Amino acid sequence: SFFAFFAFFTFLAVPTFPQSTLDSLGAIGAEVTEVAEDGAWFRLPGGEPITCGARPVLKRLLSELAKRPRVPIAARALVAVGWPGERMLEDAANNRLYVSMNRLRKLGLGTLLVSTEAGYVLDAPVRVVRAD
Repeated sequence: SFFAFFAFFTFLAVPTFPQSTLDSLGAIGAEVTEVAEDGAWFRLPGGEPITCGARPVLKRLLSELAKRPRVPIAARALVAVGWPGERMLEDAANNRLYVSMNRLRKLGLGTLLVSTEAGYVLDAPVRVVRAD
C-alpha cells in the first residue's frame, strides 16, 4: 500500500546512528566536529580545541545545539537553556540569543551555525565528547 511505502521511505530518508557508530566514523577520518558534553570547548575537523572560556551562556547553548546536530532548535527553547529561570521581554531574549550565536560563530563555528525560520542549527556531523 501507499502508506507502507511512505513509512518505509521515511524510515530510510531519516537515518539515525548510535553514538558508537558516530565515534567510529570520527576515528576513520570523517569530517566530524567534536563538542565537549558541557559545551566548554569544540574542535573543528583537523583543528585544535577552541574554548568558550568563562562564558556559561555560550557553553549551555553549544551543549544543547550539539545534542541535536542538524536539527533546528527554536529560539524560545535556546533562550530557556541559555538563561534558565530568567524572565525577559521577547525582543530582549531574541537579541541576547542573536548576540550569543554570533559570538559562537566568531569563536570558530562560522557558517556551521545556521539561522533558519525554525530556529538555530549546528549544521555539521557532531561527536559529543564526555568528560572522563
